[in-house]
Amino acid sequence: MQKRLVLVLVMLTSIVLIPVSVMATEAGARAHDQTHAAIGLSPKLKQALTDEMRALNEAMPRLVVALAAGDWPTLHDLGRRVRDGFIMKQALSRKERAELHRALPEGFLQMDAAFHEHAGRLAQAAAEHDGELVAFYSYRLMDVCIRCHATYASGKFPGFGKAAGQGHRH
Repeated sequence: MQKRLVLVLVMLTSIVLIPVSVMATEAGARAHDQTHAAIGLSPKLKQALTDEMRALNEAMPRLVVALAAGDWPTLHDLGRRVRDGFIMKQALSRKERAELHRALPEGFLQMDAAFHEHAGRLAQAAAEHDGELVAFYSYRLMDVCIRCHATYASGKFPGFGKAAGQGHRH
């Protein structure tokens, strides 16, 4: 039963991740400056945030493929790298990170904290070879991406523009 659940979650996540990944690459490249300008980031911070989003855009589909293959080392590594930040912690000084945190909206920072926490838990689940839990945290990561894009980047992702203010309709 667990293997079947993991397979279903992997398939569903793949169906969601691949189109979102393509949309993120195309739409994100067109509209990044608008969002960053509205928040008031310096050129270096804009570029760091853009680089971070691109790295995440590449990592998310890799999570799905690694989960489907039971590639625990890759899942652990990706989860750990996402948790630790691909670019933000490596390319920015402590002062620049503080500036970034002051410039970003509180809700964004809360979603970012949840995202990195979920990535850490995904890494731990991968270390324990727990595919069901890795699939769960993959979903939680994608959920934060969707909520953040709907709230803070609907200009880049116009598909979220109408849905952002509406509740769930299951």
